[in-house]
Parts: sequence; C-alpha cells; structure tokens
Amino acid sequence: MSLFEPWIGNGIFRNDKTGVAYQSLIPVWADGYATYRSGIEAEILHRDLTLVRLESVSPVRECQNQTSPHFSALVQAVHSGNPVEMGSLEPFTNTDTQQNYLTVEEFSVAPLDRQSGVWPMKNVPDALYDPLFGQPAPTEAEIAHYGGVEYVPPMKTYAILDAGKFQSGLSEFEDCGLPFRCLFKGDAAEEQKDVAPYLFELSPDSSFVRRLFTHLPDMAETMTTVHMWHREPGIYLRSRAEFDDVVIPPKFRGV
Repeated sequence: MSLFEPWIGNGIFRNDKTGVAYQSLIPVWADGYATYRSGIEAEILHRDLTLVRLESVSPVRECQNQTSPHFSALVQAVHSGNPVEMGSLEPFTNTDTQQNYLTVEEFSVAPLDRQSGVWPMKNVPDALYDPLFGQPAPTEAEIAHYGGVEYVPPMKTYAILDAGKFQSGLSEFEDCGLPFRCLFKGDAAEEQKDVAPYLFELSPDSSFVRRLFTHLPDMAETMTTVHMWHREPGIYLRSRAEFDDVVIPPKFRGV
C-alpha cells in the first residue's frame, strides 16, 4: 500500500494570457511523482496557467536544511483534506521562454559489429564520435558565463540508462568503471534498483560504452553483457557541468 505524505518541488508555469513565466514552490499530499504532478495539474485547471515543467520533486522527508518559515508553512498546510498548497508565484527570470534551446538533427548510424581483425577496437561508431565526444568551440554565452574562454570546462558526455533494459539490472553497472548514480531517491532507489534510471558519465575509452553501441545479430537479444544497441537503453546528453551538478543543479539543492 502506497504511503501518502507531503511531496514538494518547484513548478514552472506560463501565464496563458500574457506568456510570462512564473515559478512556485508547491507541496502536494502524494504517494509518488505521478500523484504529485496530477495534483498540480488539477489545481491549475481553472487558472490561466500552463505547467511548463517540474523540478526537484521529492518527498519532504528527503529535503535537507529546509527550516525557513515559508517552507514549513507550505508543508504543514497540505493533508488529505487539502492536497495542494501553491506558494506565491514569482517571476521566472532564469530563462528566455522565447528562445529555442533544442536543435534536432537526424542521421543514420550503423552500430558496431564484432570488429573481427580490427585493432584497436572502436568503442563508438565513427558517425557518433564527434556528436558524443567531440569538443565544440565555446559559444559567446559560455565564454561570458565562465568569465573567459580559458575558464570554459570541456564538454562532457552523459547518459541516462534504464536498468530494466539490462538482463541483470544494476549488477551490470557495478564494474563498468564509470561514475553513475540512481536517479531515484530514498526507498525507491533500493526497491527498484534493477529497473530504475541511472545517470552515467561516459568515456570514449570505456568497454562499457562499446556495449551500448554494439549489435551482434547472431547473439541472443538478451545477452546485454555483450551488446545493447538493439535494446535502446537510454538517452545521451552533452554538458559542461560536473557530474554532481547534472544530478542536482546547484540552485535546486536543498529543495
């Protein structure tokens, strides 16, 4: 039986009439993320607001160093009879809602095969090496953000992998030699460890990475210790941020 308790997160909204973006700290009486989100969607149903995204959602009991009166008052206000308590709507000025940050480019990629007679063996298909592990020149915005071109850190490669796509779940990660962390928290991280999403920092020198991009049609599809391409195990992303900052961005720590 699921346990209902206060959950909290930061909601980003857009005013349907003005297009202005707002954010609000919102506790919800919930038993998981799905209930949390549905509670907020029901709360704004008759307001001129559209939910853009939710950030840093977790049970209140997992929050650390939150002792402000505002935080405590919000949390204490939610219960089975009042499942949602929206905090004040504050202007969300950390993003330009009119700017397109997403670029989509499609191209054909052939996975790695047995690479018989190939030495050294490739860990990444040639067509994917630059998109995933190349070092693009810093943009003007990045140079300004870091205070100079010499201070811009290298571009790192991360993957969010679904442990449920691997035959043995978490145990297939434990000797991979790469930094990784479960994206579930608390009891869920342990109870669902073999089907949970995990964040990895990838290296082009890793044999684990080779598995992700290899497909051997003559091998059983379930032999994920040797090939994973056909299982579509996750998504890949690039960032100059450090591993810990990708897991929990600094401005959201403690929420």
